[in-house]
Amino acid sequence: MTLHIITGYGLCGLFVPGNKYAVVGTKAGTLEIIDVGNGTCVEVVEAHGGSVQSIVAVPDGNGFVNGSIDHDVKFLEYQTSQKPGEVSKLLTVSHAWNMKLNDDILVVVVSPDSKYIVVALLDCTLKLRAAIEKSTAIFDKEKAQEWLSDIWRCCCQG
Repeated sequence: MTLHIITGYGLCGLFVPGNKYAVVGTKAGTLEIIDVGNGTCVEVVEAHGGSVQSIVAVPDGNGFVNGSIDHDVKFLEYQTSQKPGEVSKLLTVSHAWNMKLNDDILVVVVSPDSKYIVVALLDCTLKLRAAIEKSTAIFDKEKAQEWLSDIWRCCCQG
């Protein structure tokens, strides 16, 4: 079975845990939440002032991080909402935090333990940041350098 879903100019995407929904980042800077079962767009979120280049799920499954050419990295959390008079709940997202950088964002990666975020910028640099959590993350420099070296080996040395 193939569904033809009408969306904006999609550049990146991910499946939400449970595979009932997908999120598509668009050239227009929006995030489109797609109901995979029926192929409809259930919500369009005005997320960025430029194209969304990268979306990555947070390992705990509670949300995702996305980056844009507007120089912003944003973390959004999954929520559910119910329209008046309807039985079913729909997926929505809410903004949790953001990080402003100094150039266009090409790719965002979150470490498997959610402690670090690596952002690849248009100026050919990688920015490594301790992730913002509800509890303060301890920045383990040695572990972060090891993890960044692994990313460098995989991505840049084939």
